[in-house]
Amino acid sequence: MTNENEDTAAAAAAATSSESSSSKPFDGITHTPTENKNNDNDDNEWKETSQSKLQKVPGTRSESPYFDKNNNNNNDNTPETKTLQQRPTADTADDLEQGQQHQQRQLKGKVIEYSTSTTRSVKEKRKKYLLIGFLISILIGAAAGLTGYLLMSSNSSNDRKKASSSNAILSSPTMNPTISNPPTVSNKPSDGPSTEPTLSPTSTPSSTPSSTPTIAPSSNPTSTPSIQPTISIVPSSSPSNAPTRDYYTMLQEFLFEEYAVDTTSATSNMLAIEWLAQEATGEQQTQTVLQLNQKLVQRFALLSLDFALQQNNADNLRNIKSLNARVGIDACQWNGIVCNDDGDDNTMISEINWSYQQQEGVISKEIRLLSSSLVKLDLSNNNLQGTIPEEIYKLTNIQKLYLFKNNLTGTISSQIGNLEQITHFHLSHNNLIGNIPNELKSDNNGIRPLEYFNVYSNQLTGTIPDDLRLRNVIYFDIGRNSLTGKLPNDLGTKFISLRHLYLDHNDFRGTIPDSYNTVGNGRLESFSIDHNRFTGTVPGERSMYNKLVQYTLHSNQFDRIDSDNCRIEVPQGECVEFRADCDVCQCNGYFDLCDRQCHQD
Repeated sequence: MTNENEDTAAAAAAATSSESSSSKPFDGITHTPTENKNNDNDDNEWKETSQSKLQKVPGTRSESPYFDKNNNNNNDNTPETKTLQQRPTADTADDLEQGQQHQQRQLKGKVIEYSTSTTRSVKEKRKKYLLIGFLISILIGAAAGLTGYLLMSSNSSNDRKKASSSNAILSSPTMNPTISNPPTVSNKPSDGPSTEPTLSPTSTPSSTPSSTPTIAPSSNPTSTPSIQPTISIVPSSSPSNAPTRDYYTMLQEFLFEEYAVDTTSATSNMLAIEWLAQEATGEQQTQTVLQLNQKLVQRFALLSLDFALQQNNADNLRNIKSLNARVGIDACQWNGIVCNDDGDDNTMISEINWSYQQQEGVISKEIRLLSSSLVKLDLSNNNLQGTIPEEIYKLTNIQKLYLFKNNLTGTISSQIGNLEQITHFHLSHNNLIGNIPNELKSDNNGIRPLEYFNVYSNQLTGTIPDDLRLRNVIYFDIGRNSLTGKLPNDLGTKFISLRHLYLDHNDFRGTIPDSYNTVGNGRLESFSIDHNRFTGTVPGERSMYNKLVQYTLHSNQFDRIDSDNCRIEVPQGECVEFRADCDVCQCNGYFDLCDRQCHQD
C-alpha cells in the first residue's frame, strides 16, 4: 500500500514537472510590466506572486528580494519542497535571474527618471535665481546711475551759477570762442558783435551763436578785445538767497577803481555794499538796481550816508538797518529823497531831507558822489558828531545846506569858496570854532548868490572879513559867538539886500559906523547888536530905522542915543521891540518903548 502511494506521488510529480517544462517561464505571473512600467501596485503584486511560487530555491541568494528570510511558515519537510530540492531545473534559475534583471532595470529606470526630474528642477530654480539676481543688478545699476546723474546735474548747475556770476565781472571775449559740450553760460559773441551788452542773457545759452546780429552791430569788428570791456548789466538769472561774494567783490572793485571809494576801512561803505549785494541777489531785484552806472553810484552814496548817520547809535554795527532805503525801490522814492523832474529817464537825486531823525552818527564822505546833481542837503535837528567833511565843499551844485542843531565840531573850511551856487548856509547851534573864512566873499567871477548865512550859537572867533560884498544876502546872523574887533564899514554899504542883521552876544568893540544908518537901503527890519562892547553914540539917522521892527542894543557901553531913535515907534515907524540901557534911553516921553522896555543892569 505504501508503494502504491509512492508511485502515485511520483506520477503526479512527473506530470507537474512535464507541465512546468512545457510552459513558458513566469506564465503564472500576472504582472504585465509593458502595460504600465511605473505602476507600483503591479510591482508589489508581481513580487507577491513570485514569492508565493518561488520559495527558497537552491542556488539563489538569501538576500534576494524574492526570498522572505523571516517567513516562518516555510516547511522544508513538505513533500513539494523536497521534490523541488531534489529536482532543481536550469529553466527555473534562468527565469529567476531574468526576473531579477527585469526588476533591476525597472528600479534603475525609476532612479534615472527621478534623477532627471531632480536635475531639471534644480536647473529651473537656478535659472530663476539667476534671473532674479540679474534684475536686482539692473535695478542697483540704474539707481547708481540716476544718483550720479543727479549729482552731476547739481554740480553742473552750481558751475553755471558761478560762471554766470563771474561773467558779470569785467571780461574780454576771446578771438575765436568755442562752445563747450555740454554748453555752459559763456560770453560768446554773435556773428556780428553788438556795441552794447545784451540786456537779458538766457540762463541756458544756445548751442550755436545767433544767426542775426544784435541791435547795432559794428560793420568791422576789431581783431583784438577792447581796452575797456563791457560790464554785465544783469547777474545770473537764478541768484542765491544769500549775497554772492562775486557781486560784492564786483561792487568793491567798481567803486574803488572808478570813484576811489574806501571799501576796506569805512564801515558805512562796507555796509552799503553788502546791502546792495543782498538786494541784487534777492527776489526783488530790478534792472535799475543791477546796472553799474551813475544811478547805482548815487544809490550807494545814499546808503553810505544813511548808515553813517546811525553809526554811533548801534552797539553792534552789524545790526544797523537803513532808516530811509527800501529794497527793490528806486532811490527817488525813498524817504526824504527828491529827484530832478526833467522828463528824462536818467533822473538824478537833487534833494536829501533827513532832518529830525535823532541820528548820532557822522556825515559820510561819500556825499561827494552826489556833486553832479545835489542842490539841497538837510541833516538838521539830529545829533551828528564829528567835523564837517571836506567832501561837503565838493558839492559844487549845492544851493541849500542845512546842518543846524547838531554837535558838529571843527571849522568852516576855506573850501567854502567852491560853493559858487550856495544860497542858504545854515550851521547854527553847533560847536564850530575858527574864523569866518575870507573865501566867503564874492570873488572876481561875480557876486556870490548867498542869501541866507547863519552861524548863530557856535564858538567862532576872529573878526568879520572885510569886503565880503554879499549883495544878495537878506539874512546875516553871526550872533552868540566869540567874534571880536570892529565892524567893517562896507557891511553897511555893500549889503544892499539885507533885512535881518544879528551881531549880538559877541565881543565887538568900537563905535557903530555911520554907514550902518543906510544898511539894506533903509529896509532893515531886524537889528540886534546887544551884549557887546560898543561905545560912543547910537546913530539916529531916521532913514536907517524907518522899517525896523526889532531893535536891541542893550548891554553895551554907549554914552547916549541920538534923539532920532525916538521916532521909530509906531505910528512914526514900525518898531514894536526896542531895547536899550535905561541910562541912555532918554526920549523925554516921545518914545514910550524906551521907557517901558529899557534894560536895567
